Amino acid sequence: MRLSTRTKLVIALLFVVLTAWNLHANRKQSSDLNIADRTVLFVTAPLQRALRWTVGGIGGVFSGYVDLIHVKRDNTELRERLAGWESMEAQVRELEIENDRLRRLANLRERADVPSVGAQVIGWGTSDRFRVVRIDRGRAHGLAPGLGVIDARGVVGQVLHTSAGAADVLLMSDASSNLAARVQETSLRGLARGDGRWGATLEFVNRQDAGAVREGELVVTSGDNAIFPAGIPVGRVTRVEVADTGQFLTVGLEPSSDLANLRELLVLLEPGVPFGEELEFLPMPGAVAGHEPYGPPLPVGPPPAEPGEE
Repeated sequence: MRLSTRTKLVIALLFVVLTAWNLHANRKQSSDLNIADRTVLFVTAPLQRALRWTVGGIGGVFSGYVDLIHVKRDNTELRERLAGWESMEAQVRELEIENDRLRRLANLRERADVPSVGAQVIGWGTSDRFRVVRIDRGRAHGLAPGLGVIDARGVVGQVLHTSAGAADVLLMSDASSNLAARVQETSLRGLARGDGRWGATLEFVNRQDAGAVREGELVVTSGDNAIFPAGIPVGRVTRVEVADTGQFLTVGLEPSSDLANLRELLVLLEPGVPFGEELEFLPMPGAVAGHEPYGPPLPVGPPPAEPGEE
């Protein structure tokens, strides 16, 4: 049933009158209330309670919403702080690892007691045909092509090209790299040649010596080619294959050094000079097959000439 306009006006006027009377009655002392005041208060009490409950509920919802916003903001701030701490922790851990490598390399250099220069890798070769890294030391530091390069785990390679302040190092895994080596346990000699990827092979091991080399054995430099002193880790044997024909075995090697992730290196300035004492190298890393080099690439070839250099 629809109410007429007149009826709506009467109801509105009645509501206004009751509201005003209610306010007026509420301001009086209980002893001053007359029967009309009490009647108005009695009639409007349910409406007041409903109104108070509605307003209180809305206020509670709004307060809860505001609190939720504050909690969300606090959570965001906490997550940002946590991310900052985690980033800082990662940086600190990286510095600890780098300091440990530098300490071990410095200790290796001191104990080796041979002329040497520490260097850091600053670039990687871009060609798939060559395995080359660039270091931040060159002719001005006594480097020359053919010098041996090691790290705290073992053989890395040889200096290939030099400029005044930089040099390229041919890694032992390059297909054109080879060095005199021997099986540490049996002194069986061979030639460690790179496979063009991240591994190497021990070549010229006769078939009749198949029992003198087994998987897992350590291969070290023999000192026969007057580049590296004897006893530096080269790699571990990963496989020994006897072909149906041919004179030699196929012996696979995993390099001792993590060639895909080189950082700090040591260049031996006097080829073949023996170390002052038997050195203890770090254990081999995990397999590096399939690893990709890190850092800025560099073109294969001689390092760029320094300003003013001929």
